[in-house]
Amino acid sequence: MRVWEGQMVVFDPYSGDTHCLDRLATALISCLAERGPATTERLRTHLGDFPDLVSDLGEGDAPGSALEELEKLGLVQSVNR
Repeated sequence: MRVWEGQMVVFDPYSGDTHCLDRLATALISCLAERGPATTERLRTHLGDFPDLVSDLGEGDAPGSALEELEKLGLVQSVNR
């Protein structure tokens, strides 16, 4: 993983794919890497502490939607308990 200008570039050695993540996805991956597993609500609370991401969070389920996209890429895994 490499962070560049607020964005992260992730190379998947298994598939050979390279992914350029937006600011919100970068913040989510960074938070998970630092803090470990977290609920969507806990991630939203954590990300709300960063004023530059508030507009990215919007009114909808931005963390949930971003996590779904990251899961499709194989970068995170959802665990339902």
